[in-house]
Amino acid sequence: MTPVRFGTDGIRGVAGETITEELAAALGHALGSRYPGGTILIGRDTRESGERLSAALAAGVTAGGASPVDVGVIPTSGLAIITARDASIARAVAVTASHNPAEYNGLKVIARNGRKIPDDEERALEGEIERLLGDRAAAAVMLRRRTRLAPPTLWSSASATLRYLRRRRVTLPRADQ
Repeated sequence: MTPVRFGTDGIRGVAGETITEELAAALGHALGSRYPGGTILIGRDTRESGERLSAALAAGVTAGGASPVDVGVIPTSGLAIITARDASIARAVAVTASHNPAEYNGLKVIARNGRKIPDDEERALEGEIERLLGDRAAAAVMLRRRTRLAPPTLWSSASATLRYLRRRRVTLPRADQ
């Protein structure tokens, strides 16, 4: 097994090869365990693998003891703003590979302040993900549970976009000033 490592902006790689549903479920479980009873937002870009990875991430979050909220397709910056402005959100994960080719995807964890999580939290998550992935039985259970769980709370993309736009209006200066 290749070691899981956070890079500059999360964990990235080729979807289905290095960025797998098992990896997403393990990250979700690790976050759910760190923030039991908390809310973890999940947003994604329009890549083909995004919906599957988001579903696996949500299953892991639930298995770890937190509540996933899938906001659907949203810019990473929008997800970061919502996270920073809503005190009920423990963390968020953007399923995106930004400017990388379409076959890539990634998992970017966003802290309460809307920024990248601290390095020490990345290292702790890496260790927990590797432990979970090493336990194939645990990873299989997380993925099987996905089909038996009620779907995660879903904010429509329109709702998430409106929240994002409202937040931006508050933080940007007015054009006439």
